[in-house]
Amino acid sequence: MFTLREGRGMLVLFALTLALPLQCLAQSVSNTAVNKAHDFLKTERTGKEINNLMHFGTQYSGHEYVKTMNVTDSSGSVIPGEFALVYRFWWDTKYSTDLAVFCTPSGSVTGVRSLRSDGVGQTPFLAAQATIAVVGSVIYEACKDSMTEKDRQIMRRCIDQADVKTLLELQLQVRQAVGR
Repeated sequence: MFTLREGRGMLVLFALTLALPLQCLAQSVSNTAVNKAHDFLKTERTGKEINNLMHFGTQYSGHEYVKTMNVTDSSGSVIPGEFALVYRFWWDTKYSTDLAVFCTPSGSVTGVRSLRSDGVGQTPFLAAQATIAVVGSVIYEACKDSMTEKDRQIMRRCIDQADVKTLLELQLQVRQAVGR
């Protein structure tokens, strides 16, 4: 027989065991949604496009699925149905970057976040950002004399605020939506 103290401990353990499947069920993610996202993200074409913006100027060496993660709100609560697929991208043969791709409950891409990278001097998105700034500046210099002051300010602001991560997110969303 159990003592009263052991009995309470067993009761708590039993209650937690019963509650756990219900909690996991409430946070479940649709297999159909995960498969939809994987079908889009696992292709070499998508891998190359992501790598080209994430590590501009490097050689894409492949990518693979690592894990699925829950998505939480600012208070740390799991957002039902939403998920993130983490892929590892290899570039320049020896470096890798883990990228979380956030998805809706239907499997549509909503955003990306770099989780880690071991490349020396190649922070994700930095080289593409610098390239846009350089190319934008060349175009600005070539066109500035034929623009109004207001147009020059707008163009300068667009060049200065070039956001490659957002560009990648939009590119993935559009490609997935049109099925390419």
